[in-house]
Amino acid sequence: MSMKPSSRLQRIGLGVVLWMALSFPALAIDSTKYKTYPNVVFEKVDGKTLALDLYRDPKITWRTPLVIYIHGGGWSGRTKMDGLFYADAFLQRGYAYASVDYRLSNEAIFPAQIQDAKAAVRFLRAHAAEYRIDPDQIGVMGHSSGGHLASLLGTTNDDHEFDVGDNLTTSSAVQAVCDMSGPVDFLTPAPELAGLLTKLLGGPVDQKRDLAKLASPINHVSSKSAPFLILHGANDPAVPKEESEEFSTALQKAGVPVQLVLLPNQPHDLNLWAHTGNGNYLNLIVSFFDTNLKKRK
Repeated sequence: MSMKPSSRLQRIGLGVVLWMALSFPALAIDSTKYKTYPNVVFEKVDGKTLALDLYRDPKITWRTPLVIYIHGGGWSGRTKMDGLFYADAFLQRGYAYASVDYRLSNEAIFPAQIQDAKAAVRFLRAHAAEYRIDPDQIGVMGHSSGGHLASLLGTTNDDHEFDVGDNLTTSSAVQAVCDMSGPVDFLTPAPELAGLLTKLLGGPVDQKRDLAKLASPINHVSSKSAPFLILHGANDPAVPKEESEEFSTALQKAGVPVQLVLLPNQPHDLNLWAHTGNGNYLNLIVSFFDTNLKKRK
């Protein structure tokens, strides 16, 4: 019996979470070293409370750059806990780090997900003084559907269409984006995503073309888009690497700084601990944010 696309992707995602948990048991945050703000409510919408987890080094008294993680799961599963796997790498380099939840597609159709992501950015920027965050240096990263939402954040910096809810006088712009395996063009989606996109859009793409276009980051690229680092598995069976290649080209044509890295022999779920010539891919990501969020003022 063939596996439905959404079920297949969710099982792949569960597998990588279990693999990471077994392979990297020391990734839990050291509460004696770092300050943790768990389940901080950043929005209440349609009877649902949305929360984020925030981590920072209490020894750092000045305002630090912030990196926000958006989880994957086909817009239909997983939680902000996925972000815990990468937190320590950023905390060690002097960042504040947050991982956010958003409404899933069984709770609300698009654009609820990007509205929630923007609400989280606005909340954290509005409370920058409280959490010692530099409001002018906020980056975002995400994998798969989280990569899609991170990319949509970075390509709509000057567009307020998705800004609804609280803190509307505060900007939802981000200054750097790391997109990992994120789909970016819903008008020509990969077959593996058909079922997931039907849930996200509230109907098949061919019946929701206007909404599919609105949800596609590649259609929002402009000279005002944030700098991008795009990572994609060269053997991704779910989201073809060609999507990231076309996205990178569109960003380049708009004059946006972008680096595309195809991870050799890797599938949809990425092993960021795989070695490169200069460490591993997680180090590459942190260095990208260093370049774009730790600029001299």
